[in-house]
This record gives sequence, structure tokens and C-alpha cells, in this order.
Amino acid sequence: AQPYLKSTFEEVWDYAGERLTAVSTNRFRSPEDYTQELFRTWQICRSNFEPYNTYKNTKMFPLILRSKQAIKAIYDQQYQLVCLNDNAHIRNYTQVMQEIEKAFKSILPEKSTFEL
Repeated sequence: AQPYLKSTFEEVWDYAGERLTAVSTNRFRSPEDYTQELFRTWQICRSNFEPYNTYKNTKMFPLILRSKQAIKAIYDQQYQLVCLNDNAHIRNYTQVMQEIEKAFKSILPEKSTFEL
């Protein structure tokens, strides 16, 4: 996982905004959609990154298998970086997403300036 800069999202959106808007309306990705890899590659090409050990203080949760552990990790703020991988086949999808949103709202009660 790699943290992203707000400026990267702004630059990429300025460059490919029409296509990004179109693919953002899809609930699930299709093979033709852009992914977050575009933003990651953009940052690397512009040398806007700092290498770090991704195994230190980070955790990836495939929600189809580990949604309860992911929600607990959010509440407990166990990691500096958490990656949540969703899937069309998550059991109780709506409930899991509501619990994740509730967990984030409990630790981040105010919207960031980027969300306003």
C-alpha cells in the first residue's frame, strides 16, 4: 500500500476527469475501469513518494474473510495504514459496510477539508 497525496488526485482528475467520473459510477470494477493503480503510478512517475516498509504497522483485510477483524482494527487504531478489500460476494454486505462506516465515524468524527 502507498499513501496518496491530495495533489495527485487533483492532477489525475484534471487529466482524466471525464473517464474517472464515468468509471466511478460503477458499483464494482470492470476490466476497462481505471483503478487506484493509476494514482499510485502517477505519483511514482512524478517522484512523489517515500519508500517505506509496508509490512511495518500496516494491515490488509480481505473483507470477504476478515470483516470483523478489520472493524476491530479500525476502532482500536492498531495500524497506521489499513487496506480494506471489498468484494461482490461479502456475506451481509450492507451490514458490513455500515459497521465499517460507523467505525470510521467513531475515530474520525469530523470531515476532512477534502470531503467538504
